Amino acid sequence: MIRVHLSAGFVLLVLLVCAAVANLPDTINAPAVSIPTDTVPAEPAGQLQTDAAPVEPVPSDPVPVDAEQVDTVPADPEPVSTEPISPKYRFPNVHLDVSEELLNAALGSNTRTCGPFSECIRGSRYRGTSTRDAQFSIQTLPAEDSVALNLAWDATVNSKSHTTQRRTTVSSVGTTYIKASKNATFEDDGWHVQPTQATAKSSSRITGISSNRILGRRIAESRARSAASQQSGAVNYSVARLAERRTRSEFDNQTDEMLASWEQDLDSNFREPLTERGQLTQLVSKRSTDDRVELAFLQAQDDELGAVTELSTPLQQQACDLFLSLHQSAINNFTDGMCAGRLFREDEVADLLEERLGWKLAGLEPDDLSKVWSIDFAEEKPLRFKFHNGIAKVTLETRGFTVGDQQIPGARLQVAYELSTVSGELLGKRQGRIEITPLSAEKDDEKVGVRFQVFRSMLRRRFERVFPEEFVLEEFPTPASWPTHAALHFATASAEDEWLQLACDLPGKEATHTAGLVAKNSVTE
Repeated sequence: MIRVHLSAGFVLLVLLVCAAVANLPDTINAPAVSIPTDTVPAEPAGQLQTDAAPVEPVPSDPVPVDAEQVDTVPADPEPVSTEPISPKYRFPNVHLDVSEELLNAALGSNTRTCGPFSECIRGSRYRGTSTRDAQFSIQTLPAEDSVALNLAWDATVNSKSHTTQRRTTVSSVGTTYIKASKNATFEDDGWHVQPTQATAKSSSRITGISSNRILGRRIAESRARSAASQQSGAVNYSVARLAERRTRSEFDNQTDEMLASWEQDLDSNFREPLTERGQLTQLVSKRSTDDRVELAFLQAQDDELGAVTELSTPLQQQACDLFLSLHQSAINNFTDGMCAGRLFREDEVADLLEERLGWKLAGLEPDDLSKVWSIDFAEEKPLRFKFHNGIAKVTLETRGFTVGDQQIPGARLQVAYELSTVSGELLGKRQGRIEITPLSAEKDDEKVGVRFQVFRSMLRRRFERVFPEEFVLEEFPTPASWPTHAALHFATASAEDEWLQLACDLPGKEATHTAGLVAKNSVTE
């Protein structure tokens, strides 16, 4: 058994997820969140915080393939029609549901900031140090045809300060509680963000009074204590109002920058490259509830099919932090645009995927740099995935291979894996061997010439590293910047009726879900 963080056979699914998420500028592949926080006042009877730092953010073959058909698993016919594509064959073929808990695990943050400050409050200069403990969180709100989020920032600022007037110094400790929030809604034309609402409450306590007067020291200290006590309410009020004004301004600026950063990152890493290749996924529907975000995508061009069945949403998804449903048409359409008629070198693919996704993919590293493999994909249907009866199957069709200077004629490769989950891990067990046939042959056991038998042995040895007998995915694939405490473990996996469905949970949750996540098996008229 090969245990890997991400197998080469699974990478196409990951790429498709990235393409789908490119239409939603938040959650799974969003950049790290940066939250407004700069200087927020923190003290009453003697102090105001002014320079705390901003809150930090809470992600040897060129063949990225999965698995296909074996002798024991009959091939499933694909829908064929000579008529124009009907809307009934273009149901959404990617569904992604994310829980509020996962959003907060990935994007929320708890930060502590310490530092000196100097602030003028009601005509007096306060100096000292402050410690701010802040929390950024996201709440999903019920909304149809949009995604509604409440962005919240709560902070507690504890400070020690002193102020000196007429050679008399008053020392105090203060605490300021700050709450800020704003609603952000993602609609068809982008983000709509409301102004920040902020409230603050401050309190303080005098800890010492000292005077350097030689004469009248005690009288000066007594008068200073009396004056500080009388003014403490007004100082606390001023500190709280200043904290609210600063928080509103800073939270507005920081959330605007955060959303713009999400959009820019998605544009440069996903939307623009996919648009160039005509592979940009269409966001068909979106909604949010009081505890999750639900998205549906169509990965299909004008002349391509989507799902031929509507997805029957299982109740089990409500208990999962991430629920991904991929129809085989989504992956097939995506790989058509990415691979059809293209030549890939194994080292180039490995470097590209590591650069884009941040992962080392098992099975793609060249054994010998003097004999690097390349694969020339077929012009039509270079990769075909099918999901049926718990089996994920893939057929890879090529116009040829090269190994160094040696040429290998075109061939058809077929592989199938049975999928299951155990203790939070996704297990794949290959069904039989890798079938390799000439393009003109139908079965692996058909008689072929001696020359092709030699080539078949070479291909099988090479692809055994890409498609091992067994593989284990310990976690759901996530970007390299994804926080470790938000790692996703597999709860259930299902490959039924043309749908691959994966349910994942955050650490510490028991995988009590059962399989049986199925799609409707008839076309809705």
